[in-house]
Amino acid sequence: TGIIATGIKRERTSAETAGITIMSMASLNAKAAELMVQFGAHAATDITGFGLLGHAYEMASGSGVTVKIVAASLPVLPQAIELAHEGMIPGGATDNREFVKPFVHIADSVEKRLEPLLFDPQTSGGLLIAIPHDKATAFEAALAAAGLPSNPVGEVQPGAGLPILVV
Repeated sequence: TGIIATGIKRERTSAETAGITIMSMASLNAKAAELMVQFGAHAATDITGFGLLGHAYEMASGSGVTVKIVAASLPVLPQAIELAHEGMIPGGATDNREFVKPFVHIADSVEKRLEPLLFDPQTSGGLLIAIPHDKATAFEAALAAAGLPSNPVGEVQPGAGLPILVV
């Protein structure tokens, strides 16, 4: 959302993208938070100013685990990749990248055009939730029944090496 907000300010986004992004940022997390407690979430955070990898690092380092993120599974708002490629990168993204760089390995196979999105400071980027593996499918079904989107983006692994792995 940070990249798109920058694009909105610079009048580079379509009205449709602006509307989708604003609706996404205005969505409340209350019902998802209620469900994650019901399904025994191990950890959760809202994705805001530190970006996805900054917040994932907070979760991983606080728990002594490795968070493996599958880049191709990340939900991407319309025009986000194109706007990043055009340089609509908020200043905070550079700070986020520099802060988390020592704690992250991004595989060579990850599409380079996705990388700026990993560090993008979000106004309201949703929740990153660690749900027990045996409850994940039921949790996703409960979110869907409540009309809420869910996008499994990776897994938590025993801590070995860096706290964040992006493949």
